[in-house]
Parts: sequence; structure tokens; C-alpha cells
Amino acid sequence: MSSCADCPPGAYFSCPHADVSVECGDGIKIVEVGSTFECEAADRSGDTRPVVVTAGGPDENDQWEVIE
Repeated sequence: MSSCADCPPGAYFSCPHADVSVECGDGIKIVEVGSTFECEAADRSGDTRPVVVTAGGPDENDQWEVIE
């Protein structure tokens, strides 16, 4: 597959550059670097999956992983 647009329904979250939004509730959460918490990711079609987010440091991105 050359892009996530080629992903079949239900396989979108396995694309390495998927266009998803991650919802973690309302407001701002202050957490320690390296700590984890659960959120929900949704793709363009509205398919959702639970994810675990690991907080990055000031010069790092947060990381997230789909919970299977």
C-alpha cells in the first residue's frame, strides 16, 4: 500500500501515517514525562480504538499505541 488512503476499512489504524484524532477528555492533563494514560483514537471514517498515550518530554512528542 502506498498510502493510508489505500487502507481497507478496519485496517486504517495499522497504517504508519494514519490521519487520526485522539480524544483524552476535557481540559489539560499535567503528567510526568514517561507516564501513561488511556484515550480514544478515531479515524476519518469514525472507527474508534482505545489507545495508551505515553507523555513525552519538553523536546519530545507524546507517543501512542493502539490497544488490541
